[in-house]
Amino acid sequence: SVKWRQMIHHATDHNRINESQYGGVPYRTCQDPVMIEELQAEISRLTRKPIIKFDSDATACYDRIIP
Repeated sequence: SVKWRQMIHHATDHNRINESQYGGVPYRTCQDPVMIEELQAEISRLTRKPIIKFDSDATACYDRIIP
């Protein structure tokens, strides 16, 4: 676990981690994406503007994509 922590900190310092990664990254918690989703929905509701959400996670089903 010590080596994992060093590797995560090294990757964070050198901008090797995707911006949308939250869990296990220093100074980011797993609750942050949930709060962002709630804020987006609330802003949409308050401004009475429609919101479209598109979540594409092709990495989870990459083995099912027909070449």
